[in-house]
Amino acid sequence: MILFLRKTVLLALGAILVCLPLAAQTVSLSLDNVTVKEAILQLKEQTGYSLMYAANDLDTRKVVSVHANDLKGAVEQILKGQDVDWEIHGKSVVVSKKKTPQKQEQSQTAAKTIKGYVLDEDGKPLPGATVQVGNSSKGVLTDINGAYEIKASPSEELTYSFVGMKPQVVRV
Repeated sequence: MILFLRKTVLLALGAILVCLPLAAQTVSLSLDNVTVKEAILQLKEQTGYSLMYAANDLDTRKVVSVHANDLKGAVEQILKGQDVDWEIHGKSVVVSKKKTPQKQEQSQTAAKTIKGYVLDEDGKPLPGATVQVGNSSKGVLTDINGAYEIKASPSEELTYSFVGMKPQVVRV
């Protein structure tokens, strides 16, 4: 009987842990006629998720209405009609300009996946460091271990930056 109870408790805890990431993405946004900038601030306030984007990729003055109960729905409504793609990386929503099909096809054939770690002078990981492809809006943040994964072509450069440190540029 005790063994059965232990298994039941372990299964219940496992189910809770599996559901935690989904619960973390729950949001209750009900905004009418606000700017994209205001909607982004409200989303961050409720969820802790930040939107990363290049200034010229997103019209933050555009007026939107957002009525969503989850992170995905909220982001889609905030970015509707903006001609951008987005991905979730950790606690960040990375927004980038949509590529035309021809450009996307050329870039994907030449691009390769680059994986690495961003470390400080002492060899300690730098979580939250930015790794950006050239001057594009394509970039990622490092995870808690300083790890990242990004696609870039051999002709491009990666720019590594972190608050308070000088950016480093490395050819792929």
